[in-house]
Amino acid sequence: MKTPPAPRHLSAAARAEWRAIAPICARAGTLTADTARTFAVLVEILANERQAAAIIGAEGLTVKSAAGTSKPHPAIRSLETARTQALPLLRKFRLLPGGSVPSKANGRDHQPKRKSVWRGVLNA
Repeated sequence: MKTPPAPRHLSAAARAEWRAIAPICARAGTLTADTARTFAVLVEILANERQAAAIIGAEGLTVKSAAGTSKPHPAIRSLETARTQALPLLRKFRLLPGGSVPSKANGRDHQPKRKSVWRGVLNA
């Protein structure tokens, strides 16, 4: 399947995300002309997540408040929001590790049954 071109309105960081993962999704059949707009939202979210993570990496998890005490870096909220928003879209485009594959049963994602690595340790 041919990879749809990235929309022109995407940020440079989102275009880089598109170039990195669009071919994978096109081959999997999850990126089509019909899903390209949703995919554009996903790559913008991923670009925002990457930017927030870079800011936190450079500046640390905390910042000084006006009172001189430490408080969580404001970029943490951006990072958390981006990750929360990305998760359902990553599922939709089958980009999660471990073989998360959307199932038609009940409209929910289906994880294949696997032997637990904790079997015998946790009596599972």
